[in-house]
Amino acid sequence: MKNKRLFGLSVTIGTKMSAVLEQISEAIEQKKGIFITFVNPYVYAVAREDSNYVELLDQHDLILSDGIGVKKALDMFSDEENERISFDNTSLASTLFPLAAEKGWKVVLVGGKPGITEKAGEVLKKDVADIQVVGCLDGYTNPEENQKKVMALKPDVVVCGMGVPRQEAFIMGLKELGFKGAALTCGGFFDQTAASGVQYYPVWVDRYNVRWIYRLAKEPRRLARRYLWEYRVFVISVLLAKLGLKKAIT
Repeated sequence: MKNKRLFGLSVTIGTKMSAVLEQISEAIEQKKGIFITFVNPYVYAVAREDSNYVELLDQHDLILSDGIGVKKALDMFSDEENERISFDNTSLASTLFPLAAEKGWKVVLVGGKPGITEKAGEVLKKDVADIQVVGCLDGYTNPEENQKKVMALKPDVVVCGMGVPRQEAFIMGLKELGFKGAALTCGGFFDQTAASGVQYYPVWVDRYNVRWIYRLAKEPRRLARRYLWEYRVFVISVLLAKLGLKKAIT
C-alpha cells in the first residue's frame, strides 16, 4: 500500500483489509501511532472550499477509499487492486472491534450529539464480547478538552466521528499530543449504530453496492444535496480523466 493523489487528494492505493489490520496491530504493539481516515466523492467538494482539508489528509498514514465510487476510480486509473474499506459494519468496523477485544485494546469513541456514543458503545458491548470501551465523548465539547480527556484515558484505539474535516483535525490534534495508538475517523458510524444496531445495511444493499441509495432513502433531507449535487465535483473529474483531459493519479 502506498499513498498517491487521486484528482489532487491523498489516497492510499493497493489497499487490502488484512494489510490495514496488520499495520494497526503493529502500530499499537510498537507504540508508534497510526492515523487513518477515509475519502469518498463528497470530500472532493469539501476540498474545493477548504484548502486546509487537503493539508490535513496529507498528514494521515492511511487514507482509505470509503465507498464504491473512489474504489472504482482507483481501479480505473491505477494498476493496483483496491478494496473498498469503509468504517462501518460491512467493512473495517466488523473486524477492528473483535480484534480489539481479542487483543485487550482499550477503545474510546468520540463524536455525535451527547448520548450518541454511549448508545453506540452499548451496542458494541452487546455485539462484541469482552470489548473494552473505556470512554464515550460527544462531538460538541471543546475539541482541545476532549483531546485531553482521550489522552488521560490512555486508549489503544480512538474512533472519531465528527464529519469532514472536524474529525480529521481532531485526530491530528491527538497526534500533536503524542498519541501512540490507532486513531481512525468514522463519519456517521455512531449515529447509524445507535439508531439501527450493528446491521445498518441490509445484506442485499451491501451485496449490490447500493449503500448510497439506501442511505439517501433513509436520510433524504440530510443527504440529497450531498449525493445529487456535491458529488458532481468528483464525477466531473472522473469523466475528464476518462476523456484524457485530466490526470487522475499523481
